[in-house]
Amino acid sequence: MGDDRTAGRKQRRRAYTEAAERLGVSLGGRVAGASLKGEVGGLTVRVTLTAGEDVPTHTQYRVRYPSLGLGLKVRKRYPGSDLAARTWARHRAVTTGDPEFDETYDTRAKQPDRAAVLLDRARREAVSAALGLAAYPRLSTIGDDTLYVACGPDPDAEEIVTTLHTLVGAATALAGR
Repeated sequence: MGDDRTAGRKQRRRAYTEAAERLGVSLGGRVAGASLKGEVGGLTVRVTLTAGEDVPTHTQYRVRYPSLGLGLKVRKRYPGSDLAARTWARHRAVTTGDPEFDETYDTRAKQPDRAAVLLDRARREAVSAALGLAAYPRLSTIGDDTLYVACGPDPDAEEIVTTLHTLVGAATALAGR
């Protein structure tokens, strides 16, 4: 079993090293095997292997962008998400006018009317592209200034690069850049 863990760490380290080189970001992390941080497309990004007592081991992608100033929160609906939405009690539901989007995503904001206008077709497609990558919807959220997406635990370099480019594109679209 120890050999499998060591092999997994080495494989992960190779994937993260290649991805860091391709993306032009820094490589870090010794405990889990690797992490990435830096700027891609002018936005701050971080990729880490994450595990916890009550969450599965997963790759957490985080992309920060300029604040929208709306208190926006979007996540894919999943069984039990209505209970989780209680933590968003200060935020009001947003209806975008797109029935499929509104049924698929729990969208809330402190300024729901402005958020509905902001979430035009292109931005809704960006949200769908980003959250569509999530292996763990309950751990994946688009916020007012940060996009968090939880994917599988051991991506190869190509998957890291492709996922990060998709997420940076979505964050850029949301920020209107």
